[in-house]
Amino acid sequence: MIPVPQADPKQVVVAPVCKIMPKIEIYTRGWCGYCRMAKSLLQSAGCQFTEYDIDASAELQQEMFQRTRGHTVPQVLINDHPLGGYADLARLHHSGALAPMLRDQCPGPDDRG
Repeated sequence: MIPVPQADPKQVVVAPVCKIMPKIEIYTRGWCGYCRMAKSLLQSAGCQFTEYDIDASAELQQEMFQRTRGHTVPQVLINDHPLGGYADLARLHHSGALAPMLRDQCPGPDDRG
């Protein structure tokens, strides 16, 4: 909480601080349509993420496999836990299971405080 001074300098109101966002990472390739859809889904949820484009890096490809055991892109991780690819992310989203993973962490339009 951050103290916010009011008109009366002796009166202080505590304003809520935005909630902590999860660490979201996504391994992608530039030409991948499913990667674009996964990034769009995360962006529409108001989430920030780190993207790793594995097109030009054998090291990143190996890292992706070691972390996710997946060979295809996209590969999405939340707080270092692999979720899978776009189909898995979309399935979680449409079933409502993704929201609880992000609710208290990604600020949505009505959850900024």
